[in-house]
Formats: sequence, C-alpha cells, structure tokens
Amino acid sequence: AGLSDLIDIRHGDALEVLLDIKNESNSSESFDFVFIDADKERYIQYFDVILPMVKPGGLIGADNILFPERFQKFTNLYVKHVRNNPKIRSVTIPIDNGEELSLKLP
Repeated sequence: AGLSDLIDIRHGDALEVLLDIKNESNSSESFDFVFIDADKERYIQYFDVILPMVKPGGLIGADNILFPERFQKFTNLYVKHVRNNPKIRSVTIPIDNGEELSLKLP
C-alpha cells in the first residue's frame, strides 16, 4: 500500500514493547488510536501504559469485552478501571464480541 515508511513493526512481549515505546523520548501523546487485543489478564496494564501516549481526543479500543465469557472476570475489571478514570469517557459497543471504546478527554 506504499505505507511501509509509516509502519514500525516490533516483536516481543506486548507489555515490554509498550514500555519500550513509552520510554522513547518522542512517545508522549503520539497516538490518535490504540487497539488492545491481547491477553485479557493484562488489559489494565496495557491501558495504563498506553494512556499517557494517547493524544487528548484520542481513542483506546479494547476487544472481546463481552465474549468469550471465560474472559469476563478480566474484562469486567478492565471496564471498571477505565470508567473510574476521570481522564476517560468510555462505552461498551455490543458488536461482535464487544468493544470498549474509551475517549481521552482534553
């Protein structure tokens, strides 16, 4: 698609890669949109690392919020976590397996 100069592919443990990106000098408020689709047990950790890197007005999407039911314990904790953050407005969108869409407030 001619976009290879805009894409930075990183391999490794997702949380470690995110921490590396966060520690880079140019990563503060760099992203307009981030999509979390990884191990549900660490969704809160991913969110907390990602939030400072998202621009005000940016979005964080999280997948599989409603289904499969075996993840409900973790996804319920995630939803509670993001909705208790005063810097965020968040809603569950009941399409497919459910998406939590969180807006970072200015």
